[in-house]
Amino acid sequence: MRAPPLPNPGVHGRVCGDAPHTGVRRVAKGGCRMTNTEFATLRRSIEQLRHSVAGVRNAFGDAPEVRRLINDLERLEIDASELASAEPLRQPGLPGRIPEHVVIPDTPLDETMFSDADDEGLGGYHGDRS
Repeated sequence: MRAPPLPNPGVHGRVCGDAPHTGVRRVAKGGCRMTNTEFATLRRSIEQLRHSVAGVRNAFGDAPEVRRLINDLERLEIDASELASAEPLRQPGLPGRIPEHVVIPDTPLDETMFSDADDEGLGGYHGDRS
């Protein structure tokens, strides 16, 4: 059985968080979705896998391992179709709110924050660190 083709989600919106390299976009409902390009890549990959599994089936026949591969491929198609129409996950406890990406800068931290801290593995460091 072949799963129906993935729907075109028609994604519009602004980039979700500060991760433009992921292609994830925020849609009007406040969630994050894959772009049309990512869905097209997913569909293309599943189609390539289908051709590969057909080659394995021609080589090995109806072996149990081949049947499992075919079942896995069908499950992958079903899951991809459901993913295309699924709503993004919501953060528990905060209805209607998607967790935001937190950017942590690479700038050095203030050394005074650690002036009274012990160094792990050295039995503690007591005294002036300067």
